[in-house]
Amino acid sequence: MSSKTTELSDTSDFVRTDQCSWSLNTTPDEFVVRQIEAMTAAWQGGVRARAEQFFTRQPELPDEDALKIVFAEACLRVKHGDSSISSDLLHRFPHWRQQLEPMLEQSRLLRTALDAEFPVVGEELGDFLLLAELGRGAQGRALVALQRSLADRPVVLKITPVRHNEHLSLARLQHMHIVPLYFEQVLPNQRFRVLGMPYLGGATLAHILDDLHEIPIEQRTGRHLRDALDQRTAAIPVNLPAFSPFRTYLARASYVEAVCWIGVCLAEALHYAHERNLIHLDVKPSNVLITSDGQPMLLDFHLARAPLQPGVAVSGWIGGTTAYLSPEQASAILALRRGEDVTVAVDGR
Repeated sequence: MSSKTTELSDTSDFVRTDQCSWSLNTTPDEFVVRQIEAMTAAWQGGVRARAEQFFTRQPELPDEDALKIVFAEACLRVKHGDSSISSDLLHRFPHWRQQLEPMLEQSRLLRTALDAEFPVVGEELGDFLLLAELGRGAQGRALVALQRSLADRPVVLKITPVRHNEHLSLARLQHMHIVPLYFEQVLPNQRFRVLGMPYLGGATLAHILDDLHEIPIEQRTGRHLRDALDQRTAAIPVNLPAFSPFRTYLARASYVEAVCWIGVCLAEALHYAHERNLIHLDVKPSNVLITSDGQPMLLDFHLARAPLQPGVAVSGWIGGTTAYLSPEQASAILALRRGEDVTVAVDGR
């Protein structure tokens, strides 16, 4: 349950995070945008690509544009928990030290200030005792907590900046394959919004696929999915029921059957959202929860919005993740960057 937003596009997360806001001061040309998108896609695919691989493709690239690509690498490294960013980049690009130092310091200070404001495991947050962190993004955290006033029921608290409006989308959706919203509140004297959701155990599909990485696809079974799910669930100190028909199905299904069944469940959830005039815009393995009882559920509606029609100027913003963009979504993001109208519908298809 990650959280990240700055009202442009998730095609390169560096454009969407507060600590990387320097990059928004100027608009990079299309070449620079393409290189940053390619680097972001490489990192999402597990390849720690370096800036030099991208800005050297155009030898006459101005320093200002090359620096944008270097800073994009810095932001991707922040997102992946790298702690040696400043020293490494200053070593690799000593001729840009004067430009890089203030940008990297700004990023460090903003990141430190934001981290200091987040509640941490072991603390109490109002009625909630924080037990474990499930995940974090550039601007958000997801934690498992016990709600004291309701028999210590386990819940997930998703803590994001106040300006995020995911709760307005989730509040409209009540479907067995969409994680529901229990409550929403703004923390007093802080700039965070808390979304409360049921803790259903399990793991994201991305986590499970990572755990199965060493098993060849042709040798995988539904039982492998279930076992990976159990290992992830066991890491959180909350006991949940171990029996369900979904787990029974996974235990006897082939890998192909299990993956197709997950796809059908998610398609039903998306159809339900589409009927309520919402498109998700960020369907990917890390936004799919497989609950501890084996049920697929769609997560993270922070990019969701009404469909876009051709010939209409984009109102608000649109986002996505490079490796999972549909062609019409990518076209709409480019149109937004250029201040143009959308030429192809972005809808439930």
